[in-house]
Amino acid sequence: GYQLAYGDPVFGDTQNESSSTFVLYRELFDPDVTFQRYLGSEDLERDFRGSSVASQSNASDYVCEGIYEMTVTFVVEYQDTRGETIIERLPVLSTTSGSGPISDIAITGRGLLVNKNEDSPYASGRILSVDLGVTVLSDTGLRILKNNPFAGDDQRKSEFLAKNSYRYTKSVQIPQP
Repeated sequence: GYQLAYGDPVFGDTQNESSSTFVLYRELFDPDVTFQRYLGSEDLERDFRGSSVASQSNASDYVCEGIYEMTVTFVVEYQDTRGETIIERLPVLSTTSGSGPISDIAITGRGLLVNKNEDSPYASGRILSVDLGVTVLSDTGLRILKNNPFAGDDQRKSEFLAKNSYRYTKSVQIPQP
């Protein structure tokens, strides 16, 4: 489970604005517990939200701080009304542009349930992969950005990010039958 939280990465305090930053936490779940607690769950969202990663940050689950942007994109294959196979990228999370057009996606026994709409074009589709991306600011970049957010100056902001950040991406392929 992953959690993106805003606060002081050392003390966990959200009141100290000068040392607060976006911090990524990851909790690794025991596969046996995952199978027993989650895969047979009638209400997966409730059970997962009650887990420790969703309820509070733990210092032992710390991954990194200084996160500027984070994205999660599903790559979906489906058939359109003419029967042609379409592959489309569906943004689920993007911290820079708010939430993507997809706020809810579920894999059911009959296909995909996107935004709880059984009649969406993706209903008979399948997820091919999930693309994860994170932009992390250097310590120097984080200090500079806190003092000068480059409001309205996209060119300078782009140049600043190119010099003071690192972009990490990973595409996770989903096994297909």
